[in-house]
Amino acid sequence: MWQSLKGRFSVTDATRLHQLHADITACKQEGDTVEIYFAKLKVLWDDLADLAKGFACYYGSSSCASMVKYENHLEKIRIHQFLMGLNTIRFGTARSNLLRRGTDLNLDAVYSQITQEECHLNVMR
Repeated sequence: MWQSLKGRFSVTDATRLHQLHADITACKQEGDTVEIYFAKLKVLWDDLADLAKGFACYYGSSSCASMVKYENHLEKIRIHQFLMGLNTIRFGTARSNLLRRGTDLNLDAVYSQITQEECHLNVMR
């Protein structure tokens, strides 16, 4: 009986992975502050990272070139996910300016620039 229930109601890693990617894609700022919107994305990113915990360098080093390259790639993906969900009317110009900068972006700097823009826009109201 327990096996039957487990089989019927358990969520596989593939299903959870698919749902997390769908949730990240659907996550939009809408009326939220940048801080709240980013926090929602962060929870989803952390949940996604939990599914990939077994992914590590073959040699066990955190400074492995492949792992560093993977982490950098993951950060670029997160930057784009964050920027895509921002309110286009309020942050379209800031987003374009950040993307024009190219490859020197990191998530913390992007978040900082967008929150500064949000403060500026709030003062201008």
